[in-house]
Amino acid sequence: MYSLASTAGLWRKVILSRPVIEERGLTELMSYPRYSLVERLDLYQLEISQPRLRNIIEQTMSMEGLRKISLYEHVLTNIPADLLARAFSRLEEVVVGGTYLNKNS
Repeated sequence: MYSLASTAGLWRKVILSRPVIEERGLTELMSYPRYSLVERLDLYQLEISQPRLRNIIEQTMSMEGLRKISLYEHVLTNIPADLLARAFSRLEEVVVGGTYLNKNS
């Protein structure tokens, strides 16, 4: 049973615990390879510090299964534009609003 539950492909649709992400970021979760296959990351209205948010965005680049991220209500103007471009360009959907980004950001 353990080997079946450890099959990475079964973890693609899992919904990650938002309070854990808010409190600890993705570092702990990313130590388990199966979580790199998660397809969707919803950070909507979580209270995440700027340094932790930057770290989370960096870590999403190693999440090979990630297809969608929701960053609604997070200030992204302090995150380097090149980091946002690298992290977002590989995704199918990026949900942003209330981020204070504009077309010059």
